Parts: sequence; structure tokens; C-alpha cells
Amino acid sequence: MSRHGIVEKYSSSSICVNELHRLGAFGQRTTEFPYIALKWSSVSLMRTNWSSVVVRFAKDGRWQTIPIRWTRCNFGGQRPWLECPCGRRVGKLYDSGFCFGCRRCLNLIYECQRRGPNIRRYLVVCKLRAHCGGAPSLIEPFPNRPSGMRRKTYWRMKSRAELLENHLHRSPRFMKRARYYAQKAQYSPFFSVTK
Repeated sequence: MSRHGIVEKYSSSSICVNELHRLGAFGQRTTEFPYIALKWSSVSLMRTNWSSVVVRFAKDGRWQTIPIRWTRCNFGGQRPWLECPCGRRVGKLYDSGFCFGCRRCLNLIYECQRRGPNIRRYLVVCKLRAHCGGAPSLIEPFPNRPSGMRRKTYWRMKSRAELLENHLHRSPRFMKRARYYAQKAQYSPFFSVTK
């Protein structure tokens, strides 16, 4: 069992600065979101303005103030960031049950980081093959160039897939499993490809 949490499990209860910015939450006046509990059950109220996001927890009525930092963009304008209690500027803060914190504070990792290097290579190869209209199998040949795809793009994707496949073919244990699933024509969730 891993001691790390998974980001994908916490993503439904996270505050995303881009989502709030699209909603116009960072104006000069304070904006209140009283029905935020419909999205996050642990939060009963959220208030936002130019400089901060204030969250009230439903469980015990505590308040947490999350400062907003603004950075200048290269071509004009400004971009907001959330500031974690540890001082880092981040785009998302995740609900830990007692406060909102960044990925590092809550010791969260992505699902793909729990997989080994061969599985990650396999998933990249499957995505490249699917993008070219092929099946996610190492046994079948690489698909032909689809109509409408530039030749340069196709050759770049094909060369990258071949390089990764060469790494995978060096692992007899992995190839044995890949052949097994290809013969059964069932791809386990272990080898599932998600976009």
C-alpha cells in the first residue's frame, strides 16, 4: 500500500484558480458563492475578491483565507495564483478535510507515477498508435498515415513510438504479458489507455 494519496481522487474537491477566474470571481468587489456546498460538501460558503479566497468549512464552521498572487503575463495582462499555507504559488488546492493545501503539502502523486517505467512507455505507445488510427497493441504493425495528417507529424510520432517499443521489446517479462493480453483480445485495466 502506498503512503501517497492520488491526485485524481482529490480532484473533485479542489479549488482551481482558472475555473474561479473564468467565473469572474476576482473582481474589485467581494463575490459570494453560497451554494458552493453543491460542488464541495465540506465547504459551506466561499467569498472571493481581488486579493483572497475565503472558505468556510461546513463541519466545524472554521474559516480559511487563501491569498491570491498576481503575476504579469509576457504579452500583457495578469494571471492569478492561489497561495498555499506553505507559501508556494499553485493553480489548484486540494481539500484535505481540515484545510486546503497544495499537492506537496498533502503528499499527493498522480496515478501514472505509481506505474513502472515500462507501463508508462506502453501507454505512450498506445496513445501514439491510437492517434494514428491503430490498435493499442505491440504485436500489430504501426498503422499507416491517416489522411489529413502531415507527413512530418506522422514520421515524428512513428519514430517516437518505435524508440519506445525498442525499450519495451528488451523486457521479456513485459512482452510476455503484452502477448498474453493481445491473444485474449482483452486489455486489462492495467493496460487501459485514457485520454
